[in-house]
Amino acid sequence: MWLLIDHTKSQEIGNNIFYKSSKVLYEYNCIDNTRRATIFRLFESAMGIGKCVYDSGILENEHEPVPILGNVGHKAWEIACSLNPNSLKNKN
Repeated sequence: MWLLIDHTKSQEIGNNIFYKSSKVLYEYNCIDNTRRATIFRLFESAMGIGKCVYDSGILENEHEPVPILGNVGHKAWEIACSLNPNSLKNKN
């Protein structure tokens, strides 16, 4: 599932390159309560539009624990896993 993050102010990644939003493609493991980012992109404008100033390509990182309750990352995990309610280990 893609997660879009907008920033109120432009962020700099270095070399005078700025971005206003990011998109991350997450793969979720609903049984183990983990996720991993598979693609990471930064855009010059809000809402993931405009020029892409950074593209990670395909990442092969390890699964990490889902963020704590109340975090947008946790809510995204809940939404992704709600597509198959039987896959949720717990609903906290």
